Amino acid sequence: MSNNYRIPYKSTSNLITVFIPGIGPNQATLSQTIPTGSGKTGLAYNTTGLVAHYLAPGASALTSIALATMTLGTWVSGGFVEESSSSAPGSYQIGLPDAVAGAVGIVPLLLTGAVEMGDVQVNIEVVPPEEYYPDGLIYYSGSGTGGAIPGINGTMSNPCNAEADVFTLMGLTGIYACRLLYSSISNAFLLPVDPAINPAIKFIAEDQAALDLNGQEYTTYIQLQGGTLNNSGGGINSGTLSCADVQIDVSDGCSMYWCELGQFINMALTGTAPIVYWHMYSPNQGGQLHYNFQQADQSFRSWNGALTVYYMTSGSTLEIDGVGDVTIDSSCSGGVITYGPGINIIDQSGGANTLLSTDTILQLLGQNLGFRNATYDASGNLTAAKLFAYDTAAHATTNDGSTGVLHEWDIAGTFTGTNMTAQYTKRIS
Repeated sequence: MSNNYRIPYKSTSNLITVFIPGIGPNQATLSQTIPTGSGKTGLAYNTTGLVAHYLAPGASALTSIALATMTLGTWVSGGFVEESSSSAPGSYQIGLPDAVAGAVGIVPLLLTGAVEMGDVQVNIEVVPPEEYYPDGLIYYSGSGTGGAIPGINGTMSNPCNAEADVFTLMGLTGIYACRLLYSSISNAFLLPVDPAINPAIKFIAEDQAALDLNGQEYTTYIQLQGGTLNNSGGGINSGTLSCADVQIDVSDGCSMYWCELGQFINMALTGTAPIVYWHMYSPNQGGQLHYNFQQADQSFRSWNGALTVYYMTSGSTLEIDGVGDVTIDSSCSGGVITYGPGINIIDQSGGANTLLSTDTILQLLGQNLGFRNATYDASGNLTAAKLFAYDTAAHATTNDGSTGVLHEWDIAGTFTGTNMTAQYTKRIS
């Protein structure tokens, strides 16, 4: 029987089997030194004189193992149990302390001391994560299995089926990349509460697999390549995110910010509540963000990069400020696009869309303008209102919010007296 083993780095609950030879009397010295040819039977964790030690890689002294009682097949740290004195004489199962797998390298384990027992050395090779995850990825699938044992779970042949197990494996192995496999059981990886892992976490998804932001606000930098991005959390902000070759399908009423959107992104959005994108950008490396417009009210704030808008229809509004080229594809048949001075509009729709520069909005201010529906906080500061642009001064004087209205904006922000200190406006007609 070989007394050499290989275990994954930072793996837990490892069980090994060792063979302990028996020894008999040496007539010349009257000591127990001659192998009997058979295994030593009858040893237990508390046998007089039996001790176990191991030498960690780079350590200058042995570490003692506190031997303990154990049921065969059920791991206990330091557990020691005879497998079968009749069927496998001399074979014993040992529960390795988890600390044995704490560093990559060769770990000698020594068993000595019992009467009529030959000394045993077991060489345990602790192998690096790259050997079990050769492509540098932890695998996830809804049809995988539970568990977070390095080298066993999260492999290509045995993917994890629980998000928490993936994050546990990332912490144990130092591999912060995950392959999302499509499964008919579940094709969405639901992000848990921010694990606050310092490195970036990269997800590579198959075409029908999905990463769900789950309404979480992340400090950890998330990268997604391929598949679909969801956000079932609705109105809660998602966090720092980088996407490439991704279909984005987020819930209505959602806000997303500080996101890098690579080329060939399709944004298929459903629902009716507004979606706001803050400080998002496209690297514009030979491609554009493909924005598949499927919702009536969208806003891009502090956008930077190239954007192509598809399938925008009458009754829809899109507001965009920042810097970059915005192409209105020929598939667009209507709707109003309000854009800032740093946005260059390339209209391929044949004039189907109404284009309104914020320069035009500024020209409207002071001309036939109405201000209604103001609300205030407990200190008397203005917190929200509606702004109307009317077709005539008479209608502006009446200011009923319905007759002769050209445009209407919701205004929300922080006001002090008559000064708005943090402005956000949303054009709704």
